[in-house]
Amino acid sequence: MKKSLTDLLENCTVRIDVGEYSGTGFFVAPGTILTCAHVAKPHTGKNPPIKVIYKKKAYKPEKVSQKDIFANDYPDLALLRVNISKHPCVYLDGDFQVRDEFYSFGYTSDQPKGE
Repeated sequence: MKKSLTDLLENCTVRIDVGEYSGTGFFVAPGTILTCAHVAKPHTGKNPPIKVIYKKKAYKPEKVSQKDIFANDYPDLALLRVNISKHPCVYLDGDFQVRDEFYSFGYTSDQPKGE
């Protein structure tokens, strides 16, 4: 069965939970997730664990060093690694221009099931 572009995008996307906060990440290589550093950063002094949710299953990222991820405010990027290998990856296009059409999918604290 052929999947739609939106189905494929959703299958490339993970929810990242840090305590009570949620955010979004995207598979960019097998087991490698690109997200914003502020998404994976603890929002309280308690340092809650980071959980990656993919297809309703929780994974703990491997070898995540908060010192390395949050050393700088710019760029606001972080790579997380999880023990998952069978998944599609997003296509990162360096030729993207303002006003180009694109699809997005994400998880937020208000939309934990994605939208």
